[in-house]
Amino acid sequence: MSLFRIFLIILGTTVIQAIGWIWNLYPLTYLDLPLVVTVYFSIMGRRVHSALLGSLLGLMQDAVQGLPLGVHGFAMTLTGYVMAGLSKKLVVERQGTQWLVLLLASLGNSLVVFLILFLIGRRFFPTYLAQTAVQALVTSVLGVFVLRFLYRQASPLTKRLKSTAGRFGGD
Repeated sequence: MSLFRIFLIILGTTVIQAIGWIWNLYPLTYLDLPLVVTVYFSIMGRRVHSALLGSLLGLMQDAVQGLPLGVHGFAMTLTGYVMAGLSKKLVVERQGTQWLVLLLASLGNSLVVFLILFLIGRRFFPTYLAQTAVQALVTSVLGVFVLRFLYRQASPLTKRLKSTAGRFGGD
């Protein structure tokens, strides 16, 4: 994927999430679109690329939500790196597996955010755990459709990288 397309994806996810937060559109606030894009790139690419994209999307998410910069940045970096490692071990082509990967990624990302905010002494709402569960469910259900959309928009080169052929030309 070209750098321009990646820039547009980062900008688009940030704008969509900002609209959800500004106008209190709950489906957009509970859908963690930056996480879905990070998981998409971790499934399609390498660990370093997904970690870098995750950190950029996380920093943008911190800026939109008004959190200290780096909270979501670190959590998304870690999530992108771990999910890229898992995608090499799992077959994530089926929707059920994608749903499970998105659910685990969302819960893991929220846990890392919770731990970071706890360590810096930030107070939590009493409904944080319930909101985390709802966000994980919404992200995993709607994220499967977003992943399918992103798969269709992927370039032929990106699709060829995840082929079933052997790594060094073997059949």
